[in-house]
Amino acid sequence: KGKTKGKASKGKGKAKGESKSKKGKAEKGHAVKAKSADPSVLSEQPGGREAEQEAWAARAAETCLAWAAGPLLEDRFVAPLWQLLAEHPVGSVDPETGGAFWGGTRRVPERDLMRLDPNPQGPQALLVATAARLRADCLLGPSSPVARALRSRFSPQAAAHAIAAQANKDKPASADAAAPTGHVGQAARLIARHAAWRKGGGPLKAEAPEPLAFEKDDDANGHLDFVTAASNVRALSYGLEPADRLETKRVAGNIVPAIATTTAVVAGLSCLEVVKLVKLQLEGATASPFQRKTTALGLHRNAFLSLALPFFAFSEPVEAEEYPFGNRDLGGGDDDDDDERGGEEEALPKSFTLWDVLDVRPPAEMVGEEGGRDLTLRQLIAAVESAAGEGAILRSLSLEDTLVYSDFGQPQGAEAVNVLDAPVPLVLRRLGKLGSGGELFVDLDALVEDDEDGEPLDLPPVRYHLAKGPSYPV
Repeated sequence: KGKTKGKASKGKGKAKGESKSKKGKAEKGHAVKAKSADPSVLSEQPGGREAEQEAWAARAAETCLAWAAGPLLEDRFVAPLWQLLAEHPVGSVDPETGGAFWGGTRRVPERDLMRLDPNPQGPQALLVATAARLRADCLLGPSSPVARALRSRFSPQAAAHAIAAQANKDKPASADAAAPTGHVGQAARLIARHAAWRKGGGPLKAEAPEPLAFEKDDDANGHLDFVTAASNVRALSYGLEPADRLETKRVAGNIVPAIATTTAVVAGLSCLEVVKLVKLQLEGATASPFQRKTTALGLHRNAFLSLALPFFAFSEPVEAEEYPFGNRDLGGGDDDDDDERGGEEEALPKSFTLWDVLDVRPPAEMVGEEGGRDLTLRQLIAAVESAAGEGAILRSLSLEDTLVYSDFGQPQGAEAVNVLDAPVPLVLRRLGKLGSGGELFVDLDALVEDDEDGEPLDLPPVRYHLAKGPSYPV
């Protein structure tokens, strides 16, 4: 009887186990079914995670559409045309030619077409819909089931609604406030929400963002639709006939290979010239300067090519034009005068080309001094005048469009002493011409004259090598 009762109990336990197993399989099957559910139809299952996932999908689609209608359509296709007309009104004069700015190949934008158009049948709606779809593909991955499920939400009607919302949005008062600065954060939030669903075991599968490679022969990826819509919006803005999808595909097929081929040829020829430079450095270390110059001219080539003709031509480069270095003559000059100038200036050349610079560095004995590693402005002026030769006077130093020093516009009294005795990096930072760090040198343009006759002297750009400039406070 005990054995019979044990067997019965064992059988009952087995039945319970099978019942639990079947129940677990049923729950597992339900989970698999939910995992493959389409987020676009989750609204049919209200409550629980499905409703939250549906709300997330709606927000994700709305975010992509808002980006396509605002930062893309308005900021890239509409606002620049109004800015162009504001800078060059109809009837304005071209400052370069003196003739009418608009005319010939320059078409005046159509004012009636330079506005946001919430027409579902218009080209702007197609542009916003296709751009929103591609943005979702970039953020979620084109092969992601979530991205494929979101595509049904990027309809022309939804795009028209996003355009209307963008048109009714209050615009910032300044152009700087309208700059699209929040796109990275917006994308990060979208990805974070997506990753949260993956961590929570929901049906959304997070994938890393990836760039999309243009493919014109795949009709299902939406690439050609976007290019067609973007080109038609631009064409209609200038009163041009729009192109259909087949015409866009034909033009894209002709343009992409030509650009890639020409770029490859130019890159290859440039690399060959770099290899020649390296070869000269490795093999010509013991050669004289004249031998290195003549060898370099014989090795290098100028290339002229046109793949459309086709036409390929190569020529030897000509020697760079030489200019007298300061007070030094190209013809030679008196050796006795050179000896009187000192050993430091004997190393300076008598001529220079457009490829040369005058290097100025802090002396070696200043490197170890605390806080005194850089030259002052007064010391830099003296170094340039010494390099230019006897009787040379530095009239001005400039960096790009900013005057750093001038002998006719400098402050007087104690303020002048403070400026001239300040380190060069500090002077440049006060003028806003030096960043917070990372700069190795600055190239300054020097205006030097002969003190006797006032004639200007030619000098290459003065390259001052910074020692401690970026660390100076303003």
